[in-house]
Amino acid sequence: MPVVRCSIHDIPYNPENPRGCPACAREKEGDASADLMRQLAHTSRPSRKVEVPEPEVLKATVKQFVPAWPVTTPPRKPETRQTTIDRLVLVALRRKLLTAGITATVFLAIMLAITTRSRFVPEPEPPLLDDPATVRPLPLTVNVPVSTAFSILGSQPPRNVPDQPGLQRHAYGAKLVVDAINGVVYAIRLGVPSHVWRGLRVGMPQSNARGALAIMVGLDGIRQLEASADLSTREVRGYTVYRSLDVPRRVLGAEVRPPNGCFDVAVTLQPQIVGVLVDGSQRYAVLGPGGSTPAWVVTEIAVVSRSIRGPDARPAVC
Repeated sequence: MPVVRCSIHDIPYNPENPRGCPACAREKEGDASADLMRQLAHTSRPSRKVEVPEPEVLKATVKQFVPAWPVTTPPRKPETRQTTIDRLVLVALRRKLLTAGITATVFLAIMLAITTRSRFVPEPEPPLLDDPATVRPLPLTVNVPVSTAFSILGSQPPRNVPDQPGLQRHAYGAKLVVDAINGVVYAIRLGVPSHVWRGLRVGMPQSNARGALAIMVGLDGIRQLEASADLSTREVRGYTVYRSLDVPRRVLGAEVRPPNGCFDVAVTLQPQIVGVLVDGSQRYAVLGPGGSTPAWVVTEIAVVSRSIRGPDARPAVC
């Protein structure tokens, strides 16, 4: 049904109603409820446009954001209370660790003191014989068949020497070697004190070595082939020592010719070392107690044939 709105009271009403606007009818009738109808007409009017504040004003009036869901605090770690037993166990563990640490420290200190303190290690060089009566003569010379060496020393398979082609080496230990060329003994190298060769033996004094060479060639035939610089000695911890393990060396040589033979002899000498002194990180070659003088002794004897052309192109002379 269509309705109209009163121009005075702005109230919608049915135009077919003979009274027309209810508010106007009540005013005409003098009804006290007319004021109420006016208020009703005032509240029924359409709302005015709401003014929206500027962004700056809006920012000032915006309240703190409140999330739509509740925010819970993270759970706390449950507190554990130590009992008397727990405290006793903790104290025992601490004492155990403390005892182990003290023990390890004392052990390391003792080991450090042992390793850093001075000590003498007996290492004679050349080696000394326990019983000189066990020295055996070596009736072997050069320019003989290698089978002769086998009959004296025993059979030993040959080894090739890379830098000396044609040379076959028969080793009877690290310091007794027999070299052969074409089945003939070319050289003998003796570095052990258990054998003596024509009066020469490892460990014998220098004067005795010169005497043995003099029997072969005479005193005038002995020559000094090599000689390193004489090193100074010093006293450390009551020992006469060289400043390191390096010691001076000398080489005496002799040329034996027919009718006594056809070979060269080289005798290497060095001071007799009785051991090694370890003083901290330093190692010294010990000559003996304080005040000792170097005693030169034989350390190696080498005999080389001169009637066979050598692997180093050394020509034969006889």
